[in-house]
Amino acid sequence: MKWVSMAPVSAGSTTPGTGTTILLNDYETGRLLAVMDGSEITLLRTAALSAVAASILVGRAPRTIGLIGSGLQAHAHLLAFTELFPDLGKVLTFSRTLASAENLASSARDIGLEAEAVTDAERVLGESDIIISMVPGAPGLRPFLDARRLKPDCFVSAVDIGRSWMPESLTAFQTRVTDSLSQSVAPYDVHTKPVETAPFHTDLVTLCGRESPAASGGRTLFCFRGLAIADMALAKIVYDEAVQKAIGTRLA
Repeated sequence: MKWVSMAPVSAGSTTPGTGTTILLNDYETGRLLAVMDGSEITLLRTAALSAVAASILVGRAPRTIGLIGSGLQAHAHLLAFTELFPDLGKVLTFSRTLASAENLASSARDIGLEAEAVTDAERVLGESDIIISMVPGAPGLRPFLDARRLKPDCFVSAVDIGRSWMPESLTAFQTRVTDSLSQSVAPYDVHTKPVETAPFHTDLVTLCGRESPAASGGRTLFCFRGLAIADMALAKIVYDEAVQKAIGTRLA
């Protein structure tokens, strides 16, 4: 079981808005095996899902990645995408505060990339081959990203389920993909209501089941809530490593 607590945080706050705990049980007996801090697992799982989608849907070697939001997910995505696309050379960062964007840009420079913290989100939209939007929900948030400003073949992963994108602009994506159509039929607005004018065309479950899925071309949106099976897979890896290396505290 993945137990997530969420609370709104004010702009500039250093207090995390979410807390995650994973309870891992034996599949056959139901016996509790471990209680885990789920934050790192969630970071890795989320970035991995974005990377899997990009590996299928991005048709050419991207050069510039734009990161909108500068929290822990931004750092996780930066590492995942630079590993997936070694030709990436430039990073544009945008956040609610310039200091946060600069901190993320500094991390990008530390791994050998050219990076710039910008104060204009439209620059990120117009200059990036890949964009990851990770804007947390907050009281008074208004969508400010316009998909019509994107490059003609840009790939976007909306970790924020689409809340930061102007609903009326989502039809500018020629291809809209989610992780699982059984749990989401369209991106979500700031009120967590589906944007029914821009439904998803397919999902990651379907694309991964094809023998040789092809890149879609045009502007592509991957917008997702998260697959539980990915959390399960990573939790099992963490548990096996902990047992092998005798890490952790035994409760019984």
